[in-house]
Amino acid sequence: MITEERMPLDTITAEPRAQHTRQRRRLPEPERRIPQTPSPQPVSSSRAPSVLWRLILFFMGLGLLMLGWPLAVSGVGAFIGVPLIIFGLALMQAQER
Repeated sequence: MITEERMPLDTITAEPRAQHTRQRRRLPEPERRIPQTPSPQPVSSSRAPSVLWRLILFFMGLGLLMLGWPLAVSGVGAFIGVPLIIFGLALMQAQER
């Protein structure tokens, strides 16, 4: 640690001196944007999956989950069971899009 005794006195200044002081320029004001109402987009019912398709996806994912759980618990089928569980959960969540 440098103490005041070892530091030359002329290096300690109250304010740093700058050779070139710049004038502060005002920034131009941003352009005012008028908010517009969003255009109505048609709601197409063909994009949403039907209830039957959502139930099929859910039960397929549940079946994979129920198949993967015993495989994951057993020592031999752990490498097959864990991916089946993950894929089953993802398939069950796919119906929520």
